[in-house]
Amino acid sequence: MPEGLNLSQFLPVFTSIRDLQPWTMDKGSERRLTRTSSKVGDTAVKLNRNLSQSTMRRKSRSQSMVEQHTVQTDPKTRKTHSSNEPGLRSMLYGLAMKMEKEEAAMKKRQKKQLVQEEKAMQAAPSQPIDAAKFVAYVTERRKKRILFKGEYLMIQRSIDMQKCRSDVASTMDDRNAYPDTLPYDYNRVILHTMPGDENSHYINASYVNSWVREKAYVVTQAVKTKAANAEFWRMIWELGSNCIVMLTKVFDFMRVMCAQYWPITSAQFGEIEVETLETKTYAHFVIRTFRLKRLDEYKGLESRIVKHFHFTEWELDSFPYISAFIELRRRVRQHTEKCFADAPIVVHCRLVANNELRFFP
Repeated sequence: MPEGLNLSQFLPVFTSIRDLQPWTMDKGSERRLTRTSSKVGDTAVKLNRNLSQSTMRRKSRSQSMVEQHTVQTDPKTRKTHSSNEPGLRSMLYGLAMKMEKEEAAMKKRQKKQLVQEEKAMQAAPSQPIDAAKFVAYVTERRKKRILFKGEYLMIQRSIDMQKCRSDVASTMDDRNAYPDTLPYDYNRVILHTMPGDENSHYINASYVNSWVREKAYVVTQAVKTKAANAEFWRMIWELGSNCIVMLTKVFDFMRVMCAQYWPITSAQFGEIEVETLETKTYAHFVIRTFRLKRLDEYKGLESRIVKHFHFTEWELDSFPYISAFIELRRRVRQHTEKCFADAPIVVHCRLVANNELRFFP
């Protein structure tokens, strides 16, 4: 029955029946009707009372449920308390203890992992591995993967110790094709400072030693801008290099991997004039011959011959044909042995030290 309905409002209906039909009502019927209306009125009053009590109980129950989850402030003591404070305190204490145990377990696992990694780094070889023992060496590390991780962590530690700290390297955006790949301070190539440009000594290039001599190679990035183009040829001239090895395509999958920094006939790049004398195209590489000229105020006009070995079959994210790659290295070795030059071989690809590492003997 809807809340707030008062059944006593129907009593006048029963009491007015006698007024509506006086000609058919006898005394016996009138007494019965009066008793019936009286009973109905009493029943309506009881139902209304029960309904009011039920509504009050429901409201009281809802209010008590709200109070169980509401923190109240006592105006006398000015302390917060809750109707179920002991249960809430117990729940919070249990949660805090669980978090403390999980944190302690995590710290224990981290400490154990650090100890294992430190032992693995100490087990990393400091000398070259004998070829006869190489298979057994790799097999052992496949069984214990933590040893491989130790060698990797040793590389990361050496990188962190030798990272670039030069402020110039991080600010020369026009000379860094990839800002996140910078040369180290201890082996980066330093050019002569040009008048009027105090940062002209910087170029994104690094020396690499060989088994025979130090600074046998120079690895650098791909040329992407005109400023980098001029700096590249200035580096070739200052280093006295007569051999350039290019291990990337100019275009690969409709993307520019490296700018064509050499001219078809001749062009001027800063103080250096570059002239293409000869181009020989083979199945997997192209060999070009350049003549570099520079006018010196003391020595006059100087010229040099530079060979350019361009490997054209190294696609993006792949490995080249082994036979073609070995043939390219053989041609480079023949040229350097014939020239008897102590100048480094300049090697570059799209990124610094990406494909170049596979070229070094």
